Order: sequence, then C-alpha cells, then structure tokens
Amino acid sequence: MGYVFQNIHGVLTVRDESTLNEPKQIRFIDPHYNEKFQIDDGGSVKVHYSDGVEKTYVCRYLDDYHFCLGYSTYHICEFAERMEKLGAHVEPCSSKEIHKQKKERESDRDSR
Repeated sequence: MGYVFQNIHGVLTVRDESTLNEPKQIRFIDPHYNEKFQIDDGGSVKVHYSDGVEKTYVCRYLDDYHFCLGYSTYHICEFAERMEKLGAHVEPCSSKEIHKQKKERESDRDSR
C-alpha cells in the first residue's frame, strides 16, 4: 500500500493508492469547519449571490480538502470564507436541475 502524489491545478494532492478508484465526496463547510452538505465528485452546486444572481457550477474532487468549482480551485475553508464575505449562499443541485441545465447547454450549442 502506498500513496500517489499529484499536482492537480496547482494543488499538491496526496491520495491513498487503495482508495483511488472509489467514489469521492466533496465537503462543503462553513468557515468554522461545520459541515453543511456533501456532493459527489462531478456534482453541481448553485451559488446564490447577494445581488440576486444565481450561478450553477460543476465541482471536481481533488482531495479531502480541495476541489475545483468551474475553472477555479479552492481549499474547502477558503471557499467557505469567500462565500461568507460575499454574502453568498451555496446549495447542492438536485439531479433534476442538473439534467435541465445540461439540456439547456446542449440547446445553446446546437443554435450556434
């Protein structure tokens, strides 16, 4: 049994070789490390910004403390602190919402 070291999006990740192929969960916490919810690797979250704008982002697992949100990489606590500072609220997307958004993106691509 060993460990796999990788540089993913500028984050040095260390993963246990025996769990590499297991499904991963991304934790979302508040700035005090209290867990709010978890999503599967590749799942989506909706961010409600204080100005009324809502955006949906696909998230990718990097390690237990880092993830990619869209094209940005975050430590879980850094993300929580940023959202708090912005007055934003984050929630997991339901599979129904994800399916709807995927259809909308495909429709947008087809109309180009």
